[in-house]
Parts: sequence; structure tokens; C-alpha cells
Amino acid sequence: MLAYIKIQENNCGRKHNPDPLVPESDGGIYGDVVEELDSNVGQILDHLEQNGLENNTLVIFTSDNGPWYHGSTGGQRGRKGQSYEGGFNVPMIARWPGQVPAGGICNESCMNIDFLPTFMSLAGLTPPVDRIIDGKDISDLLTGNRKETPHDVLYFYHHAELEGVRVGKWKFYRDISTYVYPIPVDKEFFSKFETPWLYNLETDPTESYPLNDRYPEKVKELTQLMATWDETMKKDPKGML
Repeated sequence: MLAYIKIQENNCGRKHNPDPLVPESDGGIYGDVVEELDSNVGQILDHLEQNGLENNTLVIFTSDNGPWYHGSTGGQRGRKGQSYEGGFNVPMIARWPGQVPAGGICNESCMNIDFLPTFMSLAGLTPPVDRIIDGKDISDLLTGNRKETPHDVLYFYHHAELEGVRVGKWKFYRDISTYVYPIPVDKEFFSKFETPWLYNLETDPTESYPLNDRYPEKVKELTQLMATWDETMKKDPKGML
């Protein structure tokens, strides 16, 4: 259900100092952000319950990218702005009483681009047919009726440049931006090491041991996959049919 809920101003979650530029928590500004998020998500959930919408509303909490250096990647390599798992693989919590199993865990690969077709499907709407919709309907993953991702391939971009691709357990980069704390250094300013890199995320989730030499055929396959995708994007960058 889509609903507009008015939440009263209360300086967000700040308990003492109403000035948003003055850190209040023991975690500094980063800690303040976490407290603000916690407070506001709590208000939204409270208002859903108060308006009788709790059991008819899908609530999703997630991020559009991994953390910069104040947050935790859970041990994954990379940070915000990188195609490594630490830059893209983020937590997502879905809450829909009676529809999404409480306490369930799904480790399948999906992307935020899947939200559009998923929400449209749940609302009984049909996606537009005059353009390509890159996302997939993952409503069955959320409800537990499907066990595997609907994606055969996931593509990873740095701005407008295709850097990597994931197919099943394989993550492949033909080039990638490298960051060092505390200043981001894009690859054009960084002394490049030998490329490309191929990783098996099942046995190497931290992307530490490239397997290019052991699996040359897989490297060739994924290199061609990316080249084909590049050509497709050049011909129709807006995806209009």
C-alpha cells in the first residue's frame, strides 16, 4: 500500500542540542546519523501502526552504496564508489507482516534497480513496454516463494564506465578505481597493477586472491560478456524500444 503519512517535526532524534551541525552522540557526526535514522524509521513504523497500515505496507530499509571510512563493510574489500563488494554489497531489511517471513535470511544477489518492477508487481501494475527495465521482480524472493535470484548477470559501474560483472559465484573486473584513506584516488591517477582480476566469491568473499591464470576461459567469457554489453549500451543508452 502506498500512503502519505505526516510526521511532526521534533528535531529528528536529537535529545539535547537542536543544532544539526553540533555532534551529540559519542560517535560524532557518524553516530548522530545512525541515531537520526533510528529515530525517524521508528516514527514511520509507529505511524503505520497508528493508522492501521502496519500489515498492509512493505517497508524496506537499505542503502544505495557501501560505507565510506566511518562505517563497516563487514570485512568485504572496497568502500563507497568502488565496484568491490564493499562498495555494492549492502544490507537490506524488508518488513511486511504476514508476507515476508520474520527472521528470514536471503543471500541471493539483487540490486536496487529491482525495486521498481517489484513494487509495480505488488501494486498490480504492469511495467512500461516502451523501454527496457533492467530490474527484476524480486517479490517471490522477499516472500520466500523463490530461492534463487532472477538475475543471470549483474553489471558494476564507476560513474559511466563499466568496471565489472558478476555471474553466479564469479566476480570479474577488467579495471577498477582504487581508493586510499582519506582521499579518493581514481584509477587514472593511480599506478595500475596488472589487470583484469577474477574472483570466486564463494571461496574468497574478500576478493583477495585473483584467479585469472587458473581460469583463462572464464576470463575470456566474461571479457566478451562485458564487451557485448558495452556495444548494447552504445547503441541504445536510454533503453528505449
